[in-house]
Amino acid sequence: MANDTSTGYAYTGNVSNVQGSQLLTFSAIEYPFLSRIAGTKISQSDTYAMSAIYTHEDAAQPAITEATSVNAPTAIAYDRAEENNKVQIFQEAVSVTYAAMSSSQRLKIAEYSTTGYGYTASPLEAAVANELAFQTARAQEKLYRDLEYTMINGAGTTYKTKGVLTACSTSTVDASSAALSKALVDELLQEMAAAGAYFRRPVIFANAFQRSAITKLYEFVPADRSVGGASIGSIVTDFGIWEVVYDRFMPTDDILFADMAYVNVVTKPTPGKDYMPDGLFLMEELAKTGAAERYQLYGELGIDYGSEKLHGSITSLATA
Repeated sequence: MANDTSTGYAYTGNVSNVQGSQLLTFSAIEYPFLSRIAGTKISQSDTYAMSAIYTHEDAAQPAITEATSVNAPTAIAYDRAEENNKVQIFQEAVSVTYAAMSSSQRLKIAEYSTTGYGYTASPLEAAVANELAFQTARAQEKLYRDLEYTMINGAGTTYKTKGVLTACSTSTVDASSAALSKALVDELLQEMAAAGAYFRRPVIFANAFQRSAITKLYEFVPADRSVGGASIGSIVTDFGIWEVVYDRFMPTDDILFADMAYVNVVTKPTPGKDYMPDGLFLMEELAKTGAAERYQLYGELGIDYGSEKLHGSITSLATA
C-alpha cells in the first residue's frame, strides 16, 4: 500500500476499495500542540509583530537626598523592540474521477502476481462509501499534520513561519548526547527564570523516547502495591506545575518547554472566501476540465509564540 503522489487525481487504478468495518491509520493524526494553543489571531500582513518588548534598568536602591530631590531626576525613555514572525501558505488539492466515485462497491478481494486484481460486487460494505469525502478528509488531515509540525519545527526562512522549538535561543540547554536528567531540567528552568519567563500555562512536549524518559526520571513507588508502573502526566517544579505531553511531531532528541498561554495561530484570511468551521482553511471547487471533481484547501497561517524568552528547550539528548 502506497499513496500515489504523482498522478494528481484519485481513480480506480490508484485507490482500492477494500473491505473493513474500521477505517484506521497509524500515521499521526492527533495534534496535541495545536489543541493547546491559546487562540487565533488575524493578520493582514505576511510578516507580523508577535510582541513589543521593553526592559528596565537593573534594580537598585535610590540614594536621593532632600537637596537633590529639589530637582527632578533625568527621565528615562523606555524603548521597545519587536519580535516578528510570518505566515506561510498551506495548500492541498483533491481530485477524484467520476469512475472512482461510482465504484464504491467494486471491492478488491485478491491480488495476482501476473494478472492484476480480482474484484467482486460483494454486498459487504466497503470501508469507504464516499471516495470524494474520504479524499477530502485525508487532505484536511495532512494540512493539520503539516501545521502541527510547522508550529513546533518551522524553519523561519523565506516564506516559512518559525516554530517555537526553532525559536528557542535564550533558554536552551545542549545535552551533548547525554541522557535526560533532573540536572538538565533544573538548568533549563533556571535559565528561563533568569530570562524572565512567566510560566503561566507551562507544558512539556516530547516524543515517545523522551516522554518515557521523563516518567522514569520522576516516577515514584505508588501507594497501591497491586498496581505497577507509572505515567507522569505533570511534574511539580519551583517554577510551576508542568503538564507532560506526548507529541509525535517532536524530534526524538529534543524536549520543548512551552508556555501555551502565549501561543496562538495566526491566520491571514482571503477576503470574500468562505472558510471551513475551523476558520483556518477554505475549501473551494476548481475549474472542471473533465470527468472529475476537483477542489483545493488553502490557508495562510503562522504561529505567534509571544517571545522566544517565554519558552525553552533541551536539545541533543540521548535517544537510546
